[in-house]
Order: sequence, then C-alpha cells, then structure tokens
Amino acid sequence: MFLALAFGASTSAGQSSHRDYMTDAEIELVRDAQDIDLRVDVLIKMVDRRFAVLKMNVGGAAIPTKESERWGAAPTGTQIEMLDDIRKLLQKAIEEIQKEVTQITLIATGMQPSDDHYLILSQ
Repeated sequence: MFLALAFGASTSAGQSSHRDYMTDAEIELVRDAQDIDLRVDVLIKMVDRRFAVLKMNVGGAAIPTKESERWGAAPTGTQIEMLDDIRKLLQKAIEEIQKEVTQITLIATGMQPSDDHYLILSQ
C-alpha cells in the first residue's frame, strides 16, 4: 500500500519540477556498466541507496566504503521523490532486461537487432 501511494503520487511530484532520478555519479556508473548483469546490479544498488535515505531497511547491500567515492553523495529529495526514483530505476532495469532479451531473440533467429525491433517486440 505504501508503494502504491507513492506510485500514485508520482504524477504530482513530476509536475512540480523536473529532476533527474539518478545523481551525476550514478549516471556515470550506469554508462560504465555495459554488461547487463553489471548494469542491473548498479540499478539495484541505486534503489537500495534511496531506501537507505528513507531509513527503510529492505535488506539491500550497503555500498562498500572503498567504493563510496565512485557513487558520490547520497541522493536527496522528498519521500515521494525518493519513491518515484525507485519506481523509475526499477522500470529502467526492466527495460534493460527486455532489450537484452529482444537482442538475444533476434540474434537467435538470424535477424540483426535494431531499435525498431526493440520497440515492436517490447509492446
């Protein structure tokens, strides 16, 4: 119910002002993580960081101290903004997985992957 409320409130949070759901350091980490497993791991750690900001223990792994500099400062925002960020990060992870599956499927059938194929197969 708590997450459902946050998802419903995301519309009003998005109307107030535009803010990125990733920090600059996180954006760089996603860019660096080209392998799907690494990319999804980075996105899940971002989700865990937002839960930590909300002081919600969801059992996620903490960022090791030696890696904390790469991750930059903790994300900031209101409770609703943090929950909306979590929603967007989970959606991005799902899209990344769908894109990977589409590429594998196209390659397995002898077709060349393209953005057009991704859009058609993901609908």
